[in-house]
Amino acid sequence: MKWIALVVSVAVCLVAAEDLPASERTPTRLPVRVTKEGVVTPAALAGDLPRFQSDCSDPHNKDIVCSVHLVECEARLFEDVPSGQEPPEAHDVRVEAFAKAKARREGVHVLHVDISWQLPPKNNSALLRAFKLQVSGGGETSCFVFNVSDSSEEIASPRFHFTSETMFGFAKNYSIAIISLPSSASKTPKTTKMARMPEDPEVLSSQTVNNTAEYCKTQANPHASKWTAGFRKIFLLAVARTIQIEFVAAPAHYCFEEYEVRLLDGSGLELLHSTILRADEMRTEVINGKTITFGEHNFTGLSLNTDYIPSVIPVETSSDGRCLCPTIHNTACSCVAADWKTVRLSKVEKPPQVVSSIPKDVKEPEGSNWYVFAVLSVLVLLGGICVLTFLVVGCYRKYEKSGKMVRIRFISDQPPPHSQTSTPLIYNAKNSALIIYSHDCALHEAAVCAFADLLRNALGLDVHLDAYDEEDIERNRSDYINASIVRADKVIVINSVGAYQRVLARQLRQPAIERLSPGQNDALFLQQIDLALQHVRVISVRFSYTPSKYTLFALSPLLQYTIPDNLSLLAASICDGDRQNETRLAGYHADLSRLHAAATRMAHYVESEPKWFEKTHHRTIEGPVRSYIHKNLEETTSELEEVPENSNETQELLLDPHAIPVVGAVGQKMDSLDSSRFDSAYMSGELSQQIEAQLEVRDKPRLEARRKHEEVSGTFDSAIVEDIDSRLYVQ
Repeated sequence: MKWIALVVSVAVCLVAAEDLPASERTPTRLPVRVTKEGVVTPAALAGDLPRFQSDCSDPHNKDIVCSVHLVECEARLFEDVPSGQEPPEAHDVRVEAFAKAKARREGVHVLHVDISWQLPPKNNSALLRAFKLQVSGGGETSCFVFNVSDSSEEIASPRFHFTSETMFGFAKNYSIAIISLPSSASKTPKTTKMARMPEDPEVLSSQTVNNTAEYCKTQANPHASKWTAGFRKIFLLAVARTIQIEFVAAPAHYCFEEYEVRLLDGSGLELLHSTILRADEMRTEVINGKTITFGEHNFTGLSLNTDYIPSVIPVETSSDGRCLCPTIHNTACSCVAADWKTVRLSKVEKPPQVVSSIPKDVKEPEGSNWYVFAVLSVLVLLGGICVLTFLVVGCYRKYEKSGKMVRIRFISDQPPPHSQTSTPLIYNAKNSALIIYSHDCALHEAAVCAFADLLRNALGLDVHLDAYDEEDIERNRSDYINASIVRADKVIVINSVGAYQRVLARQLRQPAIERLSPGQNDALFLQQIDLALQHVRVISVRFSYTPSKYTLFALSPLLQYTIPDNLSLLAASICDGDRQNETRLAGYHADLSRLHAAATRMAHYVESEPKWFEKTHHRTIEGPVRSYIHKNLEETTSELEEVPENSNETQELLLDPHAIPVVGAVGQKMDSLDSSRFDSAYMSGELSQQIEAQLEVRDKPRLEARRKHEEVSGTFDSAIVEDIDSRLYVQ
């Protein structure tokens, strides 16, 4: 029979070690051999295929050949053999589960499961080529194949072990099947065992035992024999010849009163040091909301360059002699020991001595020639000074001839008493800005006023708009239109729907657009916009509720600023500053909040009333008035021609304004129109009674076609007729 009498431990370490230093890994000493391929990667722990030792041969005896592989459960590994040629079934299948303490994991304990079986010593064991291990439970099924076809024939049968710390979960049922390969079509040698994993110690501590002290006086935890401790830290202090260990103790409901800490020799057979630690004297810590008990001990006076194995085991009996680690069916009382791997205190070697008796490098003095270097240094220094002086003089003469010589004037920090210290050398006046906008509606006017208040209060600008300059406008509208643009450093034109439609109607010679309830300054926009576009610094802005398509075509080549989105960039442009260093609009500002509120209200109004502009505006109808005025002018002209030129009736007719019918017509039309659309010359029509009649035409550049009307109606101001005619020209 092909076997060696040796226990072969196939350690398929699905979790071999944590991502910790070697001195802090939690060890355990079980009848399992250490894998050769190291630790499992974090990716494998996350759900990838686990890594395991493919070579399960015994390192002490090279005659046995064994390998393990992870395979698909439906895979067909060997061809069927004839009936009666099947190998024997696995014998003595055991499943041992231990709750092992861990201090550096998400959970305090991990489930360590050991599956072992043995092949019975039968004559047909030579037919065995492999074992197939199938583990089912927890909604998953995994299969492993143990290849033993290359082993030599021996009389005894080995025992196989399969260990894992991640495949199994607490309080779950598993079906473990071991199939001997190859099989025949009629028979498959198979051994099945059902196993239930123990409960999580942390779950038991919170569910089963309410009063641990009273419970432990008379009872013993039935799962105590399946619990093993875990090392938290092991420090090797070679200088002090000390090994310091720290281990994780069991939960309180396991009722352990004492722990025995041991130090074994390198073989693990001889006990070198031993001590007893009481559980009530240990240190407790709260980690992730869980109370964990730790035991500490120092082994001192150890030898250097010697192998040691630290070990810890709970004391199986209580102070009154009761068994605290009962096994199955209470046949024995035994606790499981947790051993660490072999450690060694390496000898600290002395650093190599530095030989301090090195002979000094004595250099024989040579001939002294220091004076040669001194003379050369002086000559080089003088030459450099001469060259530098020549360059400075040459540059001075060059700039003196070209008139670009730099003159530095030193100013004293202490000014004389008679100087005017309160007057700065450079006077920085406030920048003035003129805002030109169209009166679309009350909400739009409120947004413009909030924007003007922000520029005036936050940026310190001298802001001008019709709402601020009503007194100047009433005093003389024509002078204000020209003076406001001339004295402004920056002209800010606010694009809007009304501004675009008014300019477009005038450009296409269509009837003018006005509000249903026009204001006093509604016509000021069209009177200012042409002169404003001639300014050197024109800034085009629009509010966020105004679409970009309503930008005036004369301003489309300019940079467009959206309010309030581009306030920082607009402030830097108006104040000629740097946008990155513009901090005046940073933080909270009352005017800025008011501007945001006004823009939001107008945006909601536009959204709720998409045709708000059509509902609040209309085109002026001027056709009938124009025809009536021309008709009256013709009648007046015919009546004036019948009177002799130099007669007294003609003088009376010219001096009497009530004799001309057109005056009444003009006055009626003027009352129906917005008075703000005419300049101050319109007032001369009302004052014609107080002005002395002049027969000579004053306005020479007027059109030739209208001179006849002006000569006839000498009492009119010539600007009135022209303004009215041009006003009513559009049909």
